[in-house]
Parts: sequence; structure tokens; C-alpha cells
Amino acid sequence: MNKWRTDERRSKKESFTVARENEKVQDMTSDASYSILTSNANLTKDATKLENKKRKLEESVKKSYTEYYTYCVRTARAKLEWEMSVNDAEKNFMALEEERLLRLKEYAHHVSQMYQQFVPKISQLSSRLTEPIYECDVSQDFTIITDTVNRYNEDLSVQVLPDFYPEHTNLAMNKKRRISALTKILQLVRQDLDRERRSKKGLDTLANAMNHHTSGLKHDDSHKNVYEKLHHTNLMILYLEAVNYKVVTALATLEGHPPAASNTFSQHIETTRDKNGLQMSVLKMPASVCQKLTSTAPILAHESMWSDRGSADGTDIDDFSSDEDDADDDIDENIKSPRCKALYQYSAKLNDELSLEPGDVIHIHSKKSDGWWLGDLKGAIGVFPATYVVEID
Repeated sequence: MNKWRTDERRSKKESFTVARENEKVQDMTSDASYSILTSNANLTKDATKLENKKRKLEESVKKSYTEYYTYCVRTARAKLEWEMSVNDAEKNFMALEEERLLRLKEYAHHVSQMYQQFVPKISQLSSRLTEPIYECDVSQDFTIITDTVNRYNEDLSVQVLPDFYPEHTNLAMNKKRRISALTKILQLVRQDLDRERRSKKGLDTLANAMNHHTSGLKHDDSHKNVYEKLHHTNLMILYLEAVNYKVVTALATLEGHPPAASNTFSQHIETTRDKNGLQMSVLKMPASVCQKLTSTAPILAHESMWSDRGSADGTDIDDFSSDEDDADDDIDENIKSPRCKALYQYSAKLNDELSLEPGDVIHIHSKKSDGWWLGDLKGAIGVFPATYVVEID
């Protein structure tokens, strides 16, 4: 994560430098064009050189915006993954500590019983130890500790948002080019936002399908993995929506429209300065607000549909289609869980998909008419393209 953050700062600095240089050349080009029109001197050659330099700088500005945004998104993803790893480690340490305290209580109980068999004086001393031991309630004490920890863990979502050169009206830039640059950046953000929302939709469907098959049974690691991915996707959507709000607000201000002051993000975005003296926006959202924004109402099994990922024929999965009417029939017709064998390698492109290697044996849970099947591979449940496998049962 530190590497991505360093690359992000470097890319941001380069982006601002190129943007400033571009503005200078743009103004010089405008002045040169005016001189050619108003002067009899032969300035065509110099104007041509300046025009070529302007085109190169415009391409450099576009490239620097894209590179800076990419580093920002990678940093955000790395931070979320790091936070989830720390959270898992915290849970594991708490479980170990709780088990240790339970064993310590058992040991103290045995010691107390042993003391009671000794001389009356020792028995009298042990009786003083008996009451606090029997009054000890590890579960209740641990609940108090957990509540205390959660009380000091209010800011779950703290993310550094990207700050683009065109967003800052106090920096020199032509208004028309500023609006054009912000529009292109907004398109880039919304592409990622749509992709994450499609991934969330697929994970919601996968979670409901898993609940349908395991109703009344204890959830295993595959359920935990799906819900962790769903939580990660929700936080990533929150991050991208905050970036979208920043860019939209900047555009609205430039176009003379007052920004939406009632927006939730406006209350939780703080602006400071980084080490280079450039503006830095940080999203600081309390746990209660973050949970409210990322929580969604559960989708009923008969209402759910598969993520619009398109036909599983080896083409790009970003083309989406849905098949809602057959959802329940496809789930119910595969109760016996037949098996299939992977013929080709397939790399998962969304969080709800399985990665396949030739020879992998998958237990089929359900089949979809669009060519995507739901199955279980080595304890992980997800969808995979039917054209990459052959049934063996």
C-alpha cells in the first residue's frame, strides 16, 4: 500500500506539472495565432512548432490524469484489503484470547478444588478464591471489551480521494478545457463505479443462491468469503461515489449550478495539504453512516437474478444480459449436485466467479440458460462458464 501511495503522490505531482506546462503552451499558442493574423511577419514556422508541442502536451495531460486516477484506485483497493486482513487477524487473536481465558478459568477451578482438600487454613484461603472464580463470566467480560473496542473504532472508512488539477479553480486553466477534462475524468470514474455495482449485483445473487442451498445449515468458509467480498465491494463503491461527487460538484460550480450541499459526502470530505503543498481530500465517514450507505435490503431468492455478465462463450464478460424467469427452476433441478471437469484455464474477472485450471473437478449446484453455472470448487462457491467444462456425472 505504501508503494501505491508513493506512486500516487509522484503521479499527482507530475500531473500538476504537465497541466501547468500545457496551460502555458495553450496561452502561447493563442497569442501566436493572434500575432499571425495581425502581423505581416512570417511566423508560420514557429506557430507550427508550437502547435505540435501543444498536441504532445495535451496527450501528456490526458495520460497523466489516467495514470494518477489508476494509482488512486489501486491505493484504495490495497487499503481496503489491508483493513480486512487486520480485521481478520483481530478476530483470530480475540478467539485465541477467549480460549486462553477459558482454559485459565478451568485451571484455577482445579487448583481451588485441590486447595480445599488441604489443611483448614489452606481451605480457608481457597474459599476466598472460590467466589471470584465462580463469578467469572468470560463471555460477558469479552462482550464488554468488544463494545469498548468498537466504541473507539468509529471511523471505518478513511480514504484519500484523488484531487485532479482541473478541480481547483484557483489554478490557472482555460475554463473550456477545464470542463472538458473534468467530463473525461467523470466518465472514467463512472465506468469503474458501474463495474463495481455489477460485481455487487452478482455477489448479492450468489449469496442468495448459497442461502437457498444451505438453509438451516451452518455457514462455512465459502459463505464468509462471499460476504467479505461483498463488504469489500460496498466500500469500494462508497469510495468511487465520493470521487464522483467531488468531480460532479466541481463541474456544477464551473457551469454555474450551485452544488448539492445536502449530499452525505459533503459533510465527511476534509481538505488538507500534502507534503508537496498540493490540496488533498480525505473521506472520513463514521461507522454508523458508512454502514447505512453500504447496507442493502436482502434480495429474496425468487426475485434475484444473475449478474448481467453475458453469455459464457469465451467473449467479453462485460457485456451483460439477465435471465430472471428461470432462476428458481435452475436452482431446484440440480439438488443432486452433479460434477464437471475443467477443460481449459479460466481466470475470474469478477468477485463472484471461480478461477479454473485444466483438470479441476467442480460440484455443480445450478445451471443457467445463459451458459453460466453455479458450483463448488475446493470449498469456494462461485459461477463459471459452462463452455470451459465437461460433465462427468
